[in-house]
Amino acid sequence: MGGSDEDRQLHQRRAVIEKILRHLGLWRADKPNRPPPEIILQDEMETQSFDDGWPGYYEPGITLN
Repeated sequence: MGGSDEDRQLHQRRAVIEKILRHLGLWRADKPNRPPPEIILQDEMETQSFDDGWPGYYEPGITLN
């Protein structure tokens, strides 16, 4: 029964976090969570060069998806 202390601590942490968020007006238990962001693989990215008008400086590319 080593997990019972850990379970109780996790429940207490969640309760404290909920209490803080309710106090700040940020608790949204009634709204579903949004889906996770779409993962874009490096192979699927399109990179275009970009000149910012400053010669002699490193010119990073702009990544578009």
